[in-house]
Amino acid sequence: MPIRGPVQVLIAMILVLLGAFLGGRAGHPVAGAALSLIAGMALVYTALNTLLFAIAFFGRSPVPPDRRLGFGGAIALYLREWWALVTLYTYYHIPALTRRPAGKWRGGSSGTAVVFVHGFCCNSGFWLPLQREVAIHVPHALYAITLDPLWASIDTSTRQLEALLDSVAEEGNERIILVGHSMGGLVSRSCYQHYAHRDRIVQIITIGSPHHGTRHAHVSPWRNAKQMRPGNAWLAGLNASTWQHPRLTSIYSLHDTVIAPQLSSRLDGAENMELTGIGHMEMSRHTEIQAALLQALKG
Repeated sequence: MPIRGPVQVLIAMILVLLGAFLGGRAGHPVAGAALSLIAGMALVYTALNTLLFAIAFFGRSPVPPDRRLGFGGAIALYLREWWALVTLYTYYHIPALTRRPAGKWRGGSSGTAVVFVHGFCCNSGFWLPLQREVAIHVPHALYAITLDPLWASIDTSTRQLEALLDSVAEEGNERIILVGHSMGGLVSRSCYQHYAHRDRIVQIITIGSPHHGTRHAHVSPWRNAKQMRPGNAWLAGLNASTWQHPRLTSIYSLHDTVIAPQLSSRLDGAENMELTGIGHMEMSRHTEIQAALLQALKG
């Protein structure tokens, strides 16, 4: 994946900081303050990205020598993930705020609906790049839900998803495919276990989901984060359930920057599609993730 965009933004950050300094020195405090605010936000993203990388590195799964990134590859991944954070929480998330709690992105003619379920601290805007790609190749209706509030338990999110699935079915979609990123994969699996009409769900596809927990979840005190901590009772119950899943695919990266250990995304009984060199936040726009999802949808 190209890193030209992130490099340009980093250069812009330096120019903004320089502009803030010169604006203040030249007697333009408002302009200096505005530029300082922009630069400060960029530095916050840098700090967050660095924290995520550190946890992912120290909690990483073993990677075969021929699949390691090397120093240059790791730097490129860091820059792409930083760029994904910046664009995700500005450009993609803001339009989605007007579509709460859910939105129909496109109708379909196949009688099947694909419902996209976002992850922790996100909203339906995460899916916009991937939805555009799926719309080109798949005739299904496309929906995306925004789960509220951000700190709600996965059980609460499950009930919200169940309500959406009822609405999706009422619009003439006899079959439903759930696509969940990160925590959204757990919400999707939980929904299948508890949904009264689970026979409507014909497939679940998870992308970078912590099926066995992630160390990053220890950073947050929220209920849903606690349910994603390795070894917790809720997650153990989900994995020990006697319910049979429909066709289940887990797409994940050995270099996921928010799932640690990364092999936590592997799931017994699922079709596990292992990729490399892809970070967590860039998954909705990465061409290999898009290709893997289309393969799973058409398979």
